[in-house]
Amino acid sequence: MTFMDDFDGLDENSNNRIRPEIQNLIKRGSVTPVELSEIRCNSWEWEALVSAMNNEALVERTGHALENCSLIGKRPFPTYNESVIGLLAPELLKRFAVSAQETQTLSDIVEGIRRALGRKPAHPLAIADDVKELVEAIESRCDALVVLKRIREKT
Repeated sequence: MTFMDDFDGLDENSNNRIRPEIQNLIKRGSVTPVELSEIRCNSWEWEALVSAMNNEALVERTGHALENCSLIGKRPFPTYNESVIGLLAPELLKRFAVSAQETQTLSDIVEGIRRALGRKPAHPLAIADDVKELVEAIESRCDALVVLKRIREKT
């Protein structure tokens, strides 16, 4: 469950802690690092914004938070808290950032193919259902084996 799931159901005091402009960003979603750099928030607002951040903003904000955790010179990390802050979260963040970039690259490639075929843009999560249809459309427009043969001849 995310903050957005509970956003409309918060008590009056909680909603009063989150300014209307921040509430609008949360409702819109996909908040970017640039937008985050231009706003100042209280703790309630930062907490509320997390589920509305795009992947890039989430990675940046998480990295910033981890950098400000106090584990100066502690190694190995003997407690669960220290292990999460000093070892596991940074590694998870690094892997997530790579995965998010790879996913975005794949999404961009598929969207390029869709545009070249004259198709409408699709939501990135629809890619898996769409790939077979796109491959069939490409194959119907050109003989894939001929293209592969030409590529091999040039290399």
